[in-house]
Amino acid sequence: MTPAAPDLRLELAELEIEPLPTVDATVEVLGSKSYTNRYIAIGALSGRPTVLRRALLAQDTILLAQAVQALGQVSVRLDADAETISPVCGSADDGP
Repeated sequence: MTPAAPDLRLELAELEIEPLPTVDATVEVLGSKSYTNRYIAIGALSGRPTVLRRALLAQDTILLAQAVQALGQVSVRLDADAETISPVCGSADDGP
């Protein structure tokens, strides 16, 4: 058996990513649980008010929202009627 080739990605130089001072954008999200879950995480990390409209409120999406809240500092409001998800900086006690 031949040894596996080294993973060249592990040899890349470290890259520091600096946050932008502000972001004001509207993004159309495809109907995907994976994308919805990613945007919940991005919204929670943004530190800014975020509203995901026409979000897919599947069981794994609800569980991710609860997991994000369990980390603290972020609450996630789910509104099934309006099909919105809002990660909000603040207490995790106001959750779904």
